[in-house]
Amino acid sequence: MPSSIRRRSHVFGALGTILLLLAACGESSVAGPSRAMDSFDEVVDAAREEGSVVVYSAYNAELTQSLADAFEAEYSIDVQVVRQASADLDARFAAESEAGSVGADVLWQPDPVFAESAAANGWLAPLDAAQIPNLERVDAAERTEYSVPVLEQPWGIAYNTDLITGNPPASWEDLVTGDALERGLLVAAPQNSVATAGVYNFWLDTFGEDYFADLRSTQNYSMGDSVSNAIQQVAAGEVGAFVPAPLSTVSTVQEAGAPVRVVVPDKTTGFAMLASIGNSAPHPNAARLFVDFLLSDAGQAIAVGDLAVPVIDSVTSGVSRPAEYVPTDNAATAARLDEIVGLVTP
Repeated sequence: MPSSIRRRSHVFGALGTILLLLAACGESSVAGPSRAMDSFDEVVDAAREEGSVVVYSAYNAELTQSLADAFEAEYSIDVQVVRQASADLDARFAAESEAGSVGADVLWQPDPVFAESAAANGWLAPLDAAQIPNLERVDAAERTEYSVPVLEQPWGIAYNTDLITGNPPASWEDLVTGDALERGLLVAAPQNSVATAGVYNFWLDTFGEDYFADLRSTQNYSMGDSVSNAIQQVAAGEVGAFVPAPLSTVSTVQEAGAPVRVVVPDKTTGFAMLASIGNSAPHPNAARLFVDFLLSDAGQAIAVGDLAVPVIDSVTSGVSRPAEYVPTDNAATAARLDEIVGLVTP
């Protein structure tokens, strides 16, 4: 599991823009959720009275909708899913919070630094196990007062199977010891998200600074603007491969018939998808109930599908954690982000 998130950051680019917006707001004036319920039964009753919940999700669209459908079937509460790439979703949530007109009840995204900063600005509500009992199923060291991991996604290498045949790269080392990839390699911009930058921090710790120079000389790579767009470019054959790639994003283009595969190295790192509740959530009790559902056995099985690692030990579906999985060090990644950006940028 990725380590807990109480972090300092010094960032720029898309992530920096969001954090500057957060910092500029100072103390938040938005109203918090309605009166806290004293028991989970009261939460359920109040959630049904609210009648709906809005989920801002950066996770796989199909699995998020499957969760929404199952939640609706279980509780007869309507779910509206707003799906965007994580940087765009966080920017939207930040702008709405600043304006005092948040549309989201639940925010489900992968960036721990954004979650921490949003909480510091009063934009997230505390998560209370009395109201969300399944919180206690997650190791206390892995959650914070304002966010809880729902699943983990290991990072891998996505490639176009029509362009790259024979022996495609199966490890991070293969990218620097093998041949240049047909039509080149795209690399995600680390400044967009600490979650994405975590794989570069892993490279730095595991292989040292020379790895980045070797990658440039071997692959002559270029930078991608977002994970979703880069995967689309691989699917279209505009580029041979992309790193780092999560299974959940690649599956979307695979289901459309694109010739894309993702290989997860035995030795890799990953990231968690974090659930939070807006402090001005229009439907706060439905939000609590939805987060509780995410952490139930049924919710976990749907959420991970065959694409992610569950955070609840009793859930046996999903993918296995890679053999030499290294938990993401969010603190080191945030503290070294300037250095990482310098090493990754061609």
